[in-house]
Amino acid sequence: MNKLIIFFVGIFISIGCNNQQPREPKFTYETYLNQDYEFQFEYPTNMDVVMNHLDGIRLGYPEKDILLGGYHAFIINDESDWVNLKEAYDQDLKSENVKYSNTEFHDEDYYFLEGIIDGKTSFMKYTINSERGFYIIEIQYTDEKDAQLCKAIVNHAKNTFKRIE
Repeated sequence: MNKLIIFFVGIFISIGCNNQQPREPKFTYETYLNQDYEFQFEYPTNMDVVMNHLDGIRLGYPEKDILLGGYHAFIINDESDWVNLKEAYDQDLKSENVKYSNTEFHDEDYYFLEGIIDGKTSFMKYTINSERGFYIIEIQYTDEKDAQLCKAIVNHAKNTFKRIE
């Protein structure tokens, strides 16, 4: 009888362990502040600065092939004219070396793209409209096991993005 009870308890524990939902990664965050282009966003404190320029920053993990970028950009067309958000979106969609798995255009506020570059580097990118160009928050990674981690990082960066004055 005791063996039967232990057997059923083992089965219930096994079922309970297999039904767990994946958890969002927990981080402590730091704020990147760019006073030249008047924006800020939060990123995990355990990311290292890879590049820091006047227009933005690139952060990465030393042990993983993950890069997070937040920067300001001016986008022009073939005639060297500044483009609006819809034109920037259309330009991105014409990229020959990119296969998109998700594209979202949100009125005149921002657009989101997700896909793979050259068949090997996955990315998620938010392009946010501004009166003077665009703000871009993006993440790139090569290991698909990092997809959920990267999604949590880039979404947090986008959700904490603010224009400052």
